[in-house]
Amino acid sequence: MDEVEIKKALDAGFEGLKTEVDTKLNGQVEKHKTQMVEYIKGLGLTSKEEVEKAVKDATDAMEALILEVKKTALTKVQDDKPKTFGQILFDGMTEKKDALLGVMNGNKSTSIMLTKADEDLDPANWANGSLTIATQDRSRGLYETPFSPVWFRNLLPQGTTTGGTIQYIIENGNVGAAGVWDGSGPIGELTNKPGTAPLFDAVTKSVIWIAGITRGKREMLDDIAWLQGYLARRLTVGRTGLWVAENTQIYNALVADSVAYDGTKTVPVEIIYDAAFGQLRDSYHVPTTILMNSRDVVSLIALNKATSSGVYDLPPGTVAMVNGQLTIGGVPVIGAPNVPAGDFMVFDRNATEFITRMSPEVRFFEEDRDNVPKNLITVRAEERILPVVYEADAVIAGSFTTT
Repeated sequence: MDEVEIKKALDAGFEGLKTEVDTKLNGQVEKHKTQMVEYIKGLGLTSKEEVEKAVKDATDAMEALILEVKKTALTKVQDDKPKTFGQILFDGMTEKKDALLGVMNGNKSTSIMLTKADEDLDPANWANGSLTIATQDRSRGLYETPFSPVWFRNLLPQGTTTGGTIQYIIENGNVGAAGVWDGSGPIGELTNKPGTAPLFDAVTKSVIWIAGITRGKREMLDDIAWLQGYLARRLTVGRTGLWVAENTQIYNALVADSVAYDGTKTVPVEIIYDAAFGQLRDSYHVPTTILMNSRDVVSLIALNKATSSGVYDLPPGTVAMVNGQLTIGGVPVIGAPNVPAGDFMVFDRNATEFITRMSPEVRFFEEDRDNVPKNLITVRAEERILPVVYEADAVIAGSFTTT
């Protein structure tokens, strides 16, 4: 905006001050309005809305200063030299230029305070409990307990469906096998070439519901600004929300369609290595993920010790930490409390899928049970999902204690 438009906006913003001050102060305001125009131009604002916001901030600051100036008879002694109203105002705004720019740029935490430098901020100046409000209520809102789980849905390829069930065909073994054929000799003595054919099975699986529900007073949802968002998060990704239950369902589905470890190793890290790079590879799968109990990851893998000497003893390069991620033979090791202590799982994610029928949904209802006469609100969160394992030999589940 040009200088003329800025001055118009400034005139409109300061118009209301004329009823709050006497004629002498009105003259002071008009006298130094040019300085304020130059100051706002110096902020580099471009839009009308930005200028109007700057004018409003300046108006609020000036109103507070007018009260101070009236108390001190339009003078402010500093270094034995009197300071005029205009100097007090302009110096205060200049000192807070960076703070004002912060507000204009959307930094809501920036505060603007214009006070005379030689006055104390006495608690006695805070009337009617305003100090308590300023120190206690201007907070970040609810403090939520840290909760950073590993979501198992992110370990599997993602898919969707539009039906309540899915049907698919899997290869389930074969008849015969390819082999060497001898085509020499007389025609009458030739044998048939070896025949081979795959066997197929049809599989049908149904999606499952995962849901959670709670009720609360409507006045609480109205009065507590953060409560609606908190309930939505709590019912979906909170400690007792959908995705925690989802983790359990995914793990159970993987275990249900898995095979047992068939090797002979007895040391936990050796069992996992053999399952991943021996048994899975024997079935032509590639190990992509290792699941274990969180504490087992620490005690049995990361801090593995030789039973005889008590010295940390692992084959070179077998276990490594890469960018904060523990790996065994380059395969990520995921520790999670969903996995029972002593159990483990090694799988090829390419033979699995996490299918979503309905993404997590949070809805608020008044029309539930006796909500209307009691002025209550029901909050419901739900989703429909289906974890699928397409090849059982791509998932190896076992226990260290029983091997």
